[in-house]
Parts: sequence; C-alpha cells; structure tokens
Amino acid sequence: ATIRNRLRRSKSSIRSAIAMRSVMLAVIVLALTTVGACGDESDDARRRANPVIVGRGPAVSADRRPCARERPDAPAFFSAMTTNRTDGWITADLPASVDLRDGRVLWLFGDTWTGPRAPDGGIVPGARLQHNSALVQTGGCVDLVGSAGAGWLTIPGTEDFWWPAGGIVPGGTRGRVVDIFVTRVRRTGPGVFDFAAVGMDVVRLRRADLAVVGVRPLPHQDRLWASSVVPDGAWLYLFGRDYTAGPSTYLARARAGHLDGRWQFRRGRRWTRDPARATPVLSAPPFNNPAVTRLRDGRWLAIAK
Repeated sequence: ATIRNRLRRSKSSIRSAIAMRSVMLAVIVLALTTVGACGDESDDARRRANPVIVGRGPAVSADRRPCARERPDAPAFFSAMTTNRTDGWITADLPASVDLRDGRVLWLFGDTWTGPRAPDGGIVPGARLQHNSALVQTGGCVDLVGSAGAGWLTIPGTEDFWWPAGGIVPGGTRGRVVDIFVTRVRRTGPGVFDFAAVGMDVVRLRRADLAVVGVRPLPHQDRLWASSVVPDGAWLYLFGRDYTAGPSTYLARARAGHLDGRWQFRRGRRWTRDPARATPVLSAPPFNNPAVTRLRDGRWLAIAK
C-alpha cells in the first residue's frame, strides 16, 4: 500500500517511492501450533492431498516450449520471473500463489504497473496502474494472463475493483475450475486514501485457459473472510479480518468443495456455527492481514508486512 499511495502523488516521485518501499518493507512471522488452531480435527481431516510437483504435471508435459523443461525452483526464480519482462508487466504488490494441481502455478498480484520500462528497469512517466494482474508459471515459463494495461479481473459498469487474496482448485487434480478469492474495494473520494473494502467475492476461472466463467459473493460478509485461504484435508480454512484495519485475525472453515455449505468459526479452542461468537486466533499489533500457510510439521505460519 505504501508504494501504491506514494506513486499516485506525482510522476516525479516514482523512483524515490520504489527506493522507500525497499527500506520500509518489514515482515513478521508467527507460528500457530496445530493444537491452538485446529486441535479437534479428526484423522480424516488431517489427511492431505498428494502434492503435484511444480514443473512435472500434465499441463507442463503438454507444453512443448523449451522453458517448460527448465527448473522452476532456483533461489532467484521469483526475481527472474518478474524482472525485465517484455510483455508490459513492470511490478506489482501483494503477491500470492495458487497451485493449479496440474504442475502449473498461478501467481496473483494486487496493484500493478504496466507499460514501457525505464532503462534501469523501473517505472517511467506514462505507466499505467491497474488493480490486479496474474502470471501463470509452467515449468520455467512465466506468461502474463490477459494483456498489460487492460486489467485482468475487472467489474463492468462500476468503478469498484478487486484485490486478489488467494485461490484453490476445487476437486484437486481432477478439478476443472479455479476459485479466486478477491477483496472488493470501492473509491470513496478523490484522495489517495479514499477507498474502502466493501466485501469479499469469489471469481471462478476455467482451469484450462484461466478464463472467467463466474462471479459470486462469499456466503459470509460479516468480516473480510478469505483474506488468506488454506485447503487442508477435508477442510478449507478461511482467515479473515474486520472491515476496519486492526491487529485481529479470525478463522473459519468449510468442508472442501462445499463453500456454500455451513461454516464453522473459531471461538477460543472450539468451533461455533455463529460468526458473531468468533474470537481472534491472532491479535498482535501491528500485525495485520497476514498470509497464512500450513507447514509440513502441522504448524501454521502467518506472515505480514
């Protein structure tokens, strides 16, 4: 958010804003034990799907390009895939990744700068800001989804926009669609900070070509649920926060593949079906809106900036 707000103030401040972002970015890491977050799970719920190794799935095998045979796990790969691109994608914030369960990875981003690059690889006057973008990784190939400048996920007929938060493939390796969880944001005035989150939606993509095939609101809108999502065994865990920014992170879960079914909400060390009784699973100022994943040893890892 820091770079986004500063870059809007004036074109002449672009380079200084980038430098400031690299200095101001901070990361907080917390580990939640399985007992603390999900201690009452059954053995069936703890079972995990067999992972599809990135770069070795059927979608990768079908891609005949030489880059699809390249290793995607080199330490500098993330920087390499986002640096000096020739498709108009310059830089973006709020990265998240979605295992497409066919060997590919879908990389999601929030506010994105597109256009020509400066000789040093930076942003030049005239670059365009769009509110989301995505790259799809196939082995060592990384392709832009859609076209630069036109926006990726847009909401026709309104100035509202979406910030992607995460995604899943319902049905696992046999799934035909991808559900992307997005925060719907509305402008409230002309100022830099004049915007507010107004809800959470689910954008459904066709997995084969990542075309949009549907949009629906998340069933529960009392909080910004699905600001981070973790599929795990028989459950889909949805972390959420209040509409007003603060240090509290909440947790809900729904049966995998049944997002529109009955949800459960974490209350202390138990689950409840009443969202109003949910209590924070994390509350540590200034920790806010973390990205969450589950480690192989059963702990939960939450990261925020």
